[in-house]
Amino acid sequence: MERVDPLDPPPSAAEVAAGLLLAALVPLVGFVVGGVWLARGGRGSATGGVALALAAVGLAFWLRFTFR
Repeated sequence: MERVDPLDPPPSAAEVAAGLLLAALVPLVGFVVGGVWLARGGRGSATGGVALALAAVGLAFWLRFTFR
């Protein structure tokens, strides 16, 4: 697996908006996006944590909605 360069710039506003929307709607994508942003470190870490949290909430919602 390739490493993420820590010198990569933090995600732009458009990337953040798209990533968080995808994290809420498609939890698997949210876990991947959040993990990549956390691996970048720096200012992307907070956004990665939010993406992971949204992915967890989205997963809980979809599981509850599916198996209710």
